[in-house]
Amino acid sequence: AQWYKDGATYGSATDISSASTNELNYVASLWIARRTSALYLDGSMDEVAIYNKALSASEISNHYNVGSTSLYRQTILNTSGLSGYFPLDEQSGTVADDASTTNNNGTYTNTPTLGVSGAIVGGAATGVTFASASTEYVSVPDNDGYDFGTGDFSLEAWIKRSAAPSGGTQFILAHDGEGETDSWELFQSNGSSTLNSRIGLVTVTSGTEEINDNRWHHIVLTIDRDGYG
Repeated sequence: AQWYKDGATYGSATDISSASTNELNYVASLWIARRTSALYLDGSMDEVAIYNKALSASEISNHYNVGSTSLYRQTILNTSGLSGYFPLDEQSGTVADDASTTNNNGTYTNTPTLGVSGAIVGGAATGVTFASASTEYVSVPDNDGYDFGTGDFSLEAWIKRSAAPSGGTQFILAHDGEGETDSWELFQSNGSSTLNSRIGLVTVTSGTEEINDNRWHHIVLTIDRDGYG
């Protein structure tokens, strides 16, 4: 497993071969800015995408680089293996559109702030700000596109945070059950400047470069179930 930040590797690769036989088929909603047992996010998010393959380093670099152009959305839609894509560019309402062919729309819950200045140039070019104190998040119905079995996959988003979590871990993206071997999640631990994930029960930690600097960052986690990468 390998974290990437702003188009480059973010920390060392982690061997997850011990989880290579875990069937990641947990039956639950997909959560954006929370996990199943609460633990909400403080910060902004944009352009959440899920793939049923391990993105290559060149694909990740290209996604980051086109973020400064109007080509981003079409680049994501043209990437093979796309199983969910939530641009989070709505200006109002409660529907979080899934722009992929999966077409599995989510629901904004407890009125997160829509239409904030986003990470991407072109189109609506907006993101969403979530407040943990108000338990704001997006819930997406369960779908086979988030059940990777023993296959490879990748998770991608742009995030903007001004401070490390205080008072507990905060979750970015999750398809999970607490302590379950068949779930996955992205999160930031209490007081941490780095990112973490759990694939089954294996934790994958990012690099140590600051992430809580009130700037948009492109983050990707790639999962090669056979080991590293």
